[in-house]
Amino acid sequence: MRNPNGDSLARIFRSERIARNMTQEQLADAAGVNMRTVQRVECGLSCSQKTVQALSNAMSLDEQIQIEIWSAWETTQKRSYSSGVLAGVWSLLPCLPGVAFVLLNVGYYELGLNFFEPLLQSSIWGVTISHPFGYMVLLGGPLLSLVLCVPKVIQVRARSVPGAAILEGLVIKSHAISWLTVILAILVLAILSLYVIAENIGDMLSKL
Repeated sequence: MRNPNGDSLARIFRSERIARNMTQEQLADAAGVNMRTVQRVECGLSCSQKTVQALSNAMSLDEQIQIEIWSAWETTQKRSYSSGVLAGVWSLLPCLPGVAFVLLNVGYYELGLNFFEPLLQSSIWGVTISHPFGYMVLLGGPLLSLVLCVPKVIQVRARSVPGAAILEGLVIKSHAISWLTVILAILVLAILSLYVIAENIGDMLSKL
């Protein structure tokens, strides 16, 4: 995700590289990173502290320039964290109907929490469990949460070579809200799937 401070960081690195008559490939080789990383930084995308330090060292930037770079990087990180938290919360929302369904069923039928009974007997609940669209929402919500969150916490690292792409491994990111959403979505999907299977088996046995 682009942001003004990311563009400021990108502008500094780009101008310093050009001032030294270095190509992106030359800078990447000197810093010990792949060229795609340099391209991402110069496009205003977020980067790690290690990358900033490697690029700065590769160009032997003076102290004043480095102060500007680290100031821009710190502001970028704060903005990225805030936007990441907001995105994580939005990704969690589609999962909530499934979570409510599981909690109500487990609470009433397994734990005997009778105060859930009015909700289970309401017309809205009846429509939800009797209409196929209801199950689509309950199952589709966690699936959507997974689609939104998995790319944030698990990324494939690859580098391009002429005519091919070489996979270098997986990057696992420690984004608490996104991981919580992924785990919750998987649990809800597993429980709902078992519930649907049990319901279908029960209907089949009742017709025998």
